[in-house]
This record gives sequence, C-alpha cells and structure tokens, in this order.
Amino acid sequence: MAGSIHRTVSAWVEAAIFFLPSLFAQAAPANPSIVFDAPKAGQVYAPGETVTVILRVEAPLKEKTTDALLAVPGYGLMRAAVIDIGTGVFQWNIAIPKEYAGAFTLTPMVVAGEDPAHPGQPLTVEGAPLTIAVAPREAPSSLRIPNPYYFLQWPVSRHEQLYAAGVYATGERDVTSSVTGTRWYSSDPGVARVSSEGDVTVVAPGTATVTADNHGVKAFASFVVEDPAHPLPPQDVTGGVKIEKSKITIDREAKAYGQYPLSAQTITVTNNSDFPIAGPLYLAVSDLSAGVWLWLKTPNLPPNPPPGMIRYSRLRPKPGKPMAIRLEPKDGLRINPAESVRVTLYFLINQPGVRPDCKLSVIRATKL
Repeated sequence: MAGSIHRTVSAWVEAAIFFLPSLFAQAAPANPSIVFDAPKAGQVYAPGETVTVILRVEAPLKEKTTDALLAVPGYGLMRAAVIDIGTGVFQWNIAIPKEYAGAFTLTPMVVAGEDPAHPGQPLTVEGAPLTIAVAPREAPSSLRIPNPYYFLQWPVSRHEQLYAAGVYATGERDVTSSVTGTRWYSSDPGVARVSSEGDVTVVAPGTATVTADNHGVKAFASFVVEDPAHPLPPQDVTGGVKIEKSKITIDREAKAYGQYPLSAQTITVTNNSDFPIAGPLYLAVSDLSAGVWLWLKTPNLPPNPPPGMIRYSRLRPKPGKPMAIRLEPKDGLRINPAESVRVTLYFLINQPGVRPDCKLSVIRATKL
C-alpha cells in the first residue's frame, strides 16, 4: 500500500513538472503558506558557490503537501534533496554556475494533494519567488559593451539597453546588472542619461559617453545624436588631450612627386580626460610656415606598391579653414582614457632655411 501511494505521488510530481509552464503562466497570487527560511532576499553569493535553500510550508497547506519543486536559473525545475513531510520542510543545495552573474531568482511550487477541479491531477501551489544576487568577488580582466557606437537622428524617442560583458579566468559573464557591482553613468545626462541597469534614454542632440564601471575596470558606449536640420558644428576637444611632436627628420623613403625628399614628424595625441573622446576625430593643422607644404602618406598602401602608384599626396589648405587629417584610434571612432593615436606629417620645404612649424588641435566633426 505504501509503495502504491509513493508511486501515485511520484506520478503527480511528474505531472506537475510537465504542466508547470502553463501553471505559472496562469499563476494565482503567491500562497503565503510557502515561506523561505534560507537564503535571505538580496543575499550576495559568488559564482560557483553553493546556496542552501530551505523552504517551509505552514498550515493549513502543510498537512496536504507531499512534494516541492523549485525553478532555478540554469537548472530548470529541481526536486528537493531533503524532504521532511511531517514538518513541511524541504531543502535544496544549489551550486551557482561559474559563468553566472546577476539576479538569481528562485520560484517555489509545492504539490498539495489532488486538484478538485481536475481529478487525477496534482494540486500545485506556487509560492512567492525569492531573489538573491550573484556577483563576482574579483574584478574582471577586461570589460566590453558589445554595441559601443550609436549614431542617432533627432528627434528620437527610444531607449537603448546596453549590456556589459566581463572577462574572467573562468570565462565571460554578463555583468550588466548593478547587483554584479557594475555602475553606469553618462558624461552628459543632458544628451543621454542612463539608469543603474544600463538603460539609456536619449534626451537631446549632442554627444555623450556612457561608462560601465565594474571594480574600476571600464567599458564605454558613445552616443552621437544629430538633428539633420541643425547639424552639430565641429567641436574643439583639444582641452581633453595632450599633443606631442617628435623631432623633424628627413625621411629618405618619402618623396614628393616621387623625387623630392620629405621631412617627417610624428604627432601623438593622448586622451588626458576621464572619458573617451568620441569621434569622428580630426587633427587640425593651421598656421603652417610660409614656404612649407603639408603632405600625407597614402593610407592602406600595399607592402610593395607598384611603380607609378601615388605614395604621398599634398594637403591643400582652403581659405579660412585648417587642414584636417582623420585620426584612426584603436577603438574605432574614439580615443579612450590614457590611450594615444599617432599620425605622421610630411613637409616639403620650398624655401632654404625655413623650419616647418604649425598649430595643431583636435576637433570632432560629423561633417567638415
């Protein structure tokens, strides 16, 4: 007889597992008789740690309860490992996946007799879910935002949900949530403001950088919001960078028109600010010495250019405007904090005794 009862209860549990998705979809309010004794809501664990879950079923439901299930992220439904039907106490020992981070929500369901509305089917009763936090205790070796560039036309009425991925020794984890220790903030909330969970709201034309910061390791997303009827004017961002010039030397391999030696100077632009400087970015050259022409090396030259291929070309200034050279940062369209980008200028000296000199600045412009 006992064996028959056990088989019947087991069959009911299997049925409960099968029907659980539809039951949850039509779930009634959580039953207050189902209580978590452990863990505590909001308690923080690290990936890979074991969580001991203790569920207690109180009267009047306790006397009818025969089994309990727990919906667990990454595992699905889990039966209790320790069952004490007499006291209505159930226990699970759950190892948090090593790659997991974020909110970890546990949803209980107990089997309490037969459903009077569906004879032969178990009566399943859902309890209130409990959420704990899973946060790595160490800083990631690097952090990235998968979609780091946004070029939007104003007016725009939408949200952009950013995601942050942290790289750890055990693999990559989603650390978007604030419970993982990630802080989100914007360089200009008047253009793009961001919630504590990485949700960005665009509020006006302009440029802004959104930063994700986890234990001091940062990643960035750049927002350029432009009104086509009123394009953003070029912006001088020289105040946020350090510009260094190397000595001017004659480059024997560089020749204007294939025959006149060019003098070369390397310019290093370093971001000295706490935020990335979003682009497109240009090195603006003005006030060039009289009797000196500015040349640049043709980009993307093959290793062995064929004869007759133009290797260097002259930049011709336009009246009242600087000569603009597109910068190519490592991170695409922006220079991250403490990062540098280099460009080599070439000079053709047309007057004896003249030393090349010029004024340099960095500008951001979508159109020149």
